[in-house]
Amino acid sequence: RVAEAVLAAAASAGRAARLHISRFAADGACIFVTLVDGDRPDPSGPARARVEEAARAAGGHLVGETDPAFAVYLAALRSALDPNRVFGG
Repeated sequence: RVAEAVLAAAASAGRAARLHISRFAADGACIFVTLVDGDRPDPSGPARARVEEAARAAGGHLVGETDPAFAVYLAALRSALDPNRVFGG
């Protein structure tokens, strides 16, 4: 679902997307997306926001994002492991 959504979103913005899929697991895989305009990479072009939203809408998560539903648990874990905020955040 996510791969198909990403490809469609890129096309709707006039770009292509190259996908590299790895780390297959029972609950999914990692899809790395390179947006291209012709033969040149276009990571910050007009397709980026559409592709990110399409990936989320299809059930994907972007690297570095945290599901808001986990915020309370992550805060508790951070407080337990780093009560003095030595590691920032």
